[in-house]
Amino acid sequence: MHPVRRYARHAAATLVIVALAGCSLGPGAEPEPGGPGGPGAPAAPDPCQLLTSEEVQQVRGGVTESGVERPGNLKGERRCRYDQAGSLADIRIDVYPSTQEYFDGERESAGQNFPIEEIDGLGDEAFISATVLFIHKDPFTVVLVVSGPETEAEKRDLALELGAIAVGRL
Repeated sequence: MHPVRRYARHAAATLVIVALAGCSLGPGAEPEPGGPGGPGAPAAPDPCQLLTSEEVQQVRGGVTESGVERPGNLKGERRCRYDQAGSLADIRIDVYPSTQEYFDGERESAGQNFPIEEIDGLGDEAFISATVLFIHKDPFTVVLVVSGPETEAEKRDLALELGAIAVGRL
């Protein structure tokens, strides 16, 4: 398959998973009053402090630009994006307060569209779906998204390695 088409296909799959991660409420369900972490949830830590651009660069190779924090879609969510210089590749890390029930709903939503693999040894629980890694370490969820020209297996390995670094700082 042509590399651009393969990249576009993986990018589309990643967008679907990320959209689902923010939409795990069922029809007619009301969001939790305090967001996915419930009322009185703690503030999420700075995601740009969970990974440094130097660490991303060391794991991925190439030149990685400094992380840029951007607003998230969920109440209490913080997001940091690390762009690969000279390419469309990036790595994004989201962190937000989250109950176990909310995390379980994310797993269920992701599993309806893509196979999921449970990951041992990361936080309290973790799973990966396509190239998106979800880690729950009470009271937070970390979502790591890898996009770029690598194969799905390579992106999976990058997500796991970077996820271990990030969750170690929670």
